[in-house]
Amino acid sequence: MHKFIKRHWRIIIPIILMLILFFFSAASADGSSGISSPIADWLGLPHAVVRKTAHFILFALLGASWYYYLRTLGNFTPGFTSLSSFSFVLLYAFLDELHQTFVPGRAGSLSDVMLDATAGIAGIAVFATIYYITRSKEQKQARRKQVDKLWADNAKLAKKIKKSPKSKKK
Repeated sequence: MHKFIKRHWRIIIPIILMLILFFFSAASADGSSGISSPIADWLGLPHAVVRKTAHFILFALLGASWYYYLRTLGNFTPGFTSLSSFSFVLLYAFLDELHQTFVPGRAGSLSDVMLDATAGIAGIAVFATIYYITRSKEQKQARRKQVDKLWADNAKLAKKIKKSPKSKKK
């Protein structure tokens, strides 16, 4: 069990983000306005801009967190990880909008699914780029260590061969 938790603790991040999104989607139209209105008034922005920006940020974080979780599992290629992460985001965006159709005063929207999917792509792209840059440095350092060890082993072998007695000819 400990090994399982050590390997999969990162899934907590996307689960928490999905719970936050579910909580916001479950709020009625009045409840949603009650959350975004004070922020919109304080920033001097229209309420719709604040709501769409919050959705964009949360879905970008969701995409990035899925990418992070899947990439750290190990054996997946970056392309497969990106596509899988995007699939999770797209599915959750669709389910989120479907959920909103059951909430009083709210409606699901295909344009919101598209916005959420775009946010997921943005989050995945940013995180994948950062991950690639940092991982490539680590991989280069690890490869350099391998090469140095190989050269050291070859040098030891060469010394051993020079010191060994030559076989006598008959």
